Amino acid sequence: MIVKNLNGLDRTIKIDIPNDANSTKEKVSFVLHELLSGNYESDEVFSEIPEGTDINNLAFDGEKLTIDLNQEFQDNLTNNHNVKKVRNKKCLL
Repeated sequence: MIVKNLNGLDRTIKIDIPNDANSTKEKVSFVLHELLSGNYESDEVFSEIPEGTDINNLAFDGEKLTIDLNQEFQDNLTNNHNVKKVRNKKCLL
């Protein structure tokens, strides 16, 4: 996974996906939960994602991934221009 930063310092993060994750949705879900776990905070990769952020639901239609993040994310989000708030408390990344 390549994480794009606004400062131009893109980072590559290797995440080993378990063999029992078969579908694209399962793989994406695992990677996102892993990134939100805080295991990558020391690299300051996700310093703008508020603590307590969790994923309520993922929807993938083959082209677009919709991530429904919990209220904690929206309540504590500051100065992040990469996330667009849309109706029904969902964010498209």
